[in-house]
Amino acid sequence: MSRFLWYALSGIGGLLLISAAFLAVNVAEAPKIACSAAEMEKKKNRSGREVWGPTDLNAQIGNQKLLVGTNQKGTLTVFKYPNPSYADQIKHHAFDRRAPYYGSDPNAGAFLGVIMKMEDGSTKFDWLREWGPLSTKNPEYGDHVNQRWRSKSSDALITEFSNDTLGLNVRVTSTVPRGEDVFIRDITVERTSQSSVSGIELVSYENFNLVEDKDELAPTQDWCSEGENGETATYVHPTDAVVHASPDRDHGWLGQSGAEFSIATAMAFDGKSSQHQVSGDDYRGDHSNDPYRLLSEGDTNLPGQDQFRGQTSVALTKTLDLEDGQDQARLYFAAASAPTPGKDLSDAVIQKIETARSLSLQQVLQEKRRWFEQYVQGAPMPAGASENVSRVSRRSLVSVVQVWDDQTQNEHGFGGNLVASIATQGPYGADWIRDGAYFNYMLDRYFGPEGDGLHKWVAQHNRWYMSLQQNPGGPCPEHCHDNMQDYDFAGLIPSFGPFPEWFAQSTPTASVVPRGGWAMNYYADGQVAGPLGGEIDETAYGAWTLWDHYTVTENESYLRRVYPAIRLVGEYLTEDCVDESTGLQCSRPEDDNFEHTQTIVGGASVYRGLASATKAAAAMHRITGKSRYADQALRYARRRDALGQAIEKHYWDGEEGYYGRRKGSPRPRAAMPAFLRPVDDPRMENHLKSMWSNVRPTFEGKEDQGLYEAKELIGLGIAARESENPVVGLDKVRKGVNWIADHHARSNSTYVMGEQWVRETYADGEVDSAVSQPHVWEQLLFYMTSLIAYDDPAGSAYDKIGNDVYETWRKHDAEITSLDAEDSFSASGDTAEVEAIVTNEASVAQRYHLKLKTGEAGGKLRTSAAMDTKPLPPGGSRRVSLKWDTGDDRISGQQEVRVEVWRATATGGDGEVGPTDVANQPTSLSAKQYRRVRLDSDTLTQAFEASR
Repeated sequence: MSRFLWYALSGIGGLLLISAAFLAVNVAEAPKIACSAAEMEKKKNRSGREVWGPTDLNAQIGNQKLLVGTNQKGTLTVFKYPNPSYADQIKHHAFDRRAPYYGSDPNAGAFLGVIMKMEDGSTKFDWLREWGPLSTKNPEYGDHVNQRWRSKSSDALITEFSNDTLGLNVRVTSTVPRGEDVFIRDITVERTSQSSVSGIELVSYENFNLVEDKDELAPTQDWCSEGENGETATYVHPTDAVVHASPDRDHGWLGQSGAEFSIATAMAFDGKSSQHQVSGDDYRGDHSNDPYRLLSEGDTNLPGQDQFRGQTSVALTKTLDLEDGQDQARLYFAAASAPTPGKDLSDAVIQKIETARSLSLQQVLQEKRRWFEQYVQGAPMPAGASENVSRVSRRSLVSVVQVWDDQTQNEHGFGGNLVASIATQGPYGADWIRDGAYFNYMLDRYFGPEGDGLHKWVAQHNRWYMSLQQNPGGPCPEHCHDNMQDYDFAGLIPSFGPFPEWFAQSTPTASVVPRGGWAMNYYADGQVAGPLGGEIDETAYGAWTLWDHYTVTENESYLRRVYPAIRLVGEYLTEDCVDESTGLQCSRPEDDNFEHTQTIVGGASVYRGLASATKAAAAMHRITGKSRYADQALRYARRRDALGQAIEKHYWDGEEGYYGRRKGSPRPRAAMPAFLRPVDDPRMENHLKSMWSNVRPTFEGKEDQGLYEAKELIGLGIAARESENPVVGLDKVRKGVNWIADHHARSNSTYVMGEQWVRETYADGEVDSAVSQPHVWEQLLFYMTSLIAYDDPAGSAYDKIGNDVYETWRKHDAEITSLDAEDSFSASGDTAEVEAIVTNEASVAQRYHLKLKTGEAGGKLRTSAAMDTKPLPPGGSRRVSLKWDTGDDRISGQQEVRVEVWRATATGGDGEVGPTDVANQPTSLSAKQYRRVRLDSDTLTQAFEASR
């Protein structure tokens, strides 16, 4: 049921099919399943509402199995278990960031309160989250909530509540131990000498909503359809804990579509509780004994109900002794799971509570900090950057470690998953290969105790990708996956034979997974999470990340193992995904777009994928000596170069000055990772200028929302470092990095950032991070950008960025070995001449294009002359004469003369490039017609005196 409605709301499926299906299923569930999509128009506006509803999350605490998210006032809004990918076990559904509690039910999540006995004998009650804003700077404001990390390289969170009127301070230290599935809150309550409070009863309220399955192709049901879930909550007297177990979900007429498992959770104090109440959720039914309702209305004597089945609402209290001015309590939220459904795990979760009660908090905190440091302590930090930039960078590394899952296995026995975010509102609790390529890129280069890479993680992650590639009939279990078994369109379309392809071809917004491709994204167990299949950019990024790991490690056994997956991508992009009329890539979904489109997004990605496949085939030829790999390298190179020509013809917008003419803006992928042209090529310079124009208004405070500025800054930063005269300087890149750290990231508290940011124009006009924070991909892109902008103290971090990607343009296959000219000349009309010797150091015959640049010494140079050489054989040299009319220059004084060499556009007649040529030099151009490419050879400069 859930998947069908997802498709219907996403525009997938023919109208007749949808109409017929609505008559056949229980449509009463539609509002529950589609709770976000049904209100898209209501939610989306530039004042702060998001399509999926806001992500009410400010901190992430976890151990790769249990992940807990809290908001800025300490409310638990995410309780992800049994892994970072699925499922959220706590009830919290936000609608509007402008409303109280982000528009969620007031009792959603888990949070703390205090029952206060006053000196005058009266009783008062407060929820701590009501005591004030986060980190207010107004000294007159007497109620405060502050939040920060206990250390820069761990995830122990400190949330402080204070109320000057009451004279109370509460400090909550939250953590998840490395090896235990339990969330610990250590709570200290302090009474000031002026306080009128004589006694405290601490209240812990929770609203668990157990989820024991997941839906394929619709990663929303663990928050979007919470009304379907129910479980039994029981106060267990011997353990003094409330246990949630035996969940039961109403799956509708078509049943659930994903794997089921068993789950249980529990809440308990470290010592004897004083009161308890287990009841129904009054916001999900008529339940007058809901403890949240009772306490909020001042009824602090709870009825003591022991059990409820359905939508639950639970509170435990503990009396503190403030005789000495302060007291402490410890609170535990435990979880247990089993891979088989239908098991009662009450005893298992109770045992986890008992184990947690015996833990030393100090030891837990120390062990957790050491655990993180083994992965992130050696990572380079940006040199000379602001404290905010460094703190956001460090937090980015911690966030990656938290979500790595190498325990959950797919049906083929492979594990190794990295989600984009633990947040499922929006639905980002999945692994996109597009994101994963960048995760791998950074993990391979900077993580680990010495900062030289976590290569085992990347190799495992890539083997997991390989095991999920569409390749039915391939060698099992490693490479025989059939993603189409998941794309049966809610059971309405058979997943075998011609039916899926027929349905996709007849419905423009439908998608299937071609051989060599991947689904949109995956849960940790390998089940398809999102509704799209075979996105062209994700397919191409698959080849890039599989190849890139080899460029770092040069592990030949690894390349032998994953090359079949790279080859499938190469074959698909070369044979099956070609627009014969234009030479461009085929029309496919791109960048999570349901429509089949054909833009520079896919074009640049496919170019990088083909370049990676070419290099991988060439490496396999070198390793094995087998000619078939050289043949494959030549085929992929020819397709790469033909696509490059088509991109120049169809995507270059000469009027606007960027790649993206057919549809779209100046996409940063054309720079990184594609590098369609060298950074100082005139077209690429114009494209980079356009990229900067996209993000500059953000950094100048002229926009009210934005996202992924770091993608632009990565290419701009590389260009700034690689160019002699960059069109966008490194100072501007640093300005952008600083803006992201100071504004987009939550630098006033936890230094996390979401996928997007919004300016709260309805409130104080401040920028707030939004959408699935912490968004691990966005954070890692920032970290990469910070190293490009600032490098590290050793000056070696940036060099790793260029490994294999920008290295394409650093191949020295030409050299100018001399530069001769007259010592002086007259600027009154003389013709000056320079002679240079060009040597071809490539393994194939090449033409070259020479540019002569002149200008005042130390000033800006301009092109004064240019010419092409005839084809030079490998190792051949030729003396070339370049002349220019000095009279047009109106120059005087000392002049600088520079000669640059480029590969020239071939005009035919210089022979074919064979398989061995490309295998030996996979970056050399294979076609007779190709773009000009500037070489990074040593150009020679000489000074001359000009007189009038």
